[in-house]
Amino acid sequence: SLHDALPISQLSGGLDSADAASLGVAGQAAYALLESVLEKDYADNSKVYVTGCSMGGYGTWSMISSHPETFAAALIVCGGTNLDGANWEGIKANLDGKLFITHAKDDRSEIGGVPYANGKAAMDKLDELGIKYYSCIYDEGTIFYPTAHFSWTPTYADKQIRDWLYVEDHARAIDIIFHNGKIADTYNIGGFNEWKNIDIIRVLIKT
Repeated sequence: SLHDALPISQLSGGLDSADAASLGVAGQAAYALLESVLEKDYADNSKVYVTGCSMGGYGTWSMISSHPETFAAALIVCGGTNLDGANWEGIKANLDGKLFITHAKDDRSEIGGVPYANGKAAMDKLDELGIKYYSCIYDEGTIFYPTAHFSWTPTYADKQIRDWLYVEDHARAIDIIFHNGKIADTYNIGGFNEWKNIDIIRVLIKT
């Protein structure tokens, strides 16, 4: 069965503006598509993860602000959000400790990127509200091709960051085995069970 649904939120057409904290018409359509997937027997609604980079980072903030109860975790790469319009109460109630944010300090609008100040402002707001999150902030001068805006390249290539998405799931599995497992039995928790995105897409296309 397919355990995880991983929508990649994009801003283009998805929000009313880059500063919006709520979904526009296209973003609502994307969420409706996700809901249709989650109605399938193979989907596990407790393991839905969302990620996006650049304008998709804004889209990810908007997706979790609009539907925080849907997602098990969010990985936000070089994005930002409207601090005044975001659903911080919902995010704290559903995603406290389940956010991972990455950004490069020398990302800026002059290179077609998202200024680090935008992401920093969101993290400052999380700190102010006591919402726990994880972050990986790349120092100035870290080389990404072709510009410092491309922080999604090291982010998505980082196995530790990808594995972070499943930490809670793995911990729950260990707890179940500890309390209900049988002596001398062998259990496989995540190892060698990774799915490539293309393989997940092929499963979705066939259904």
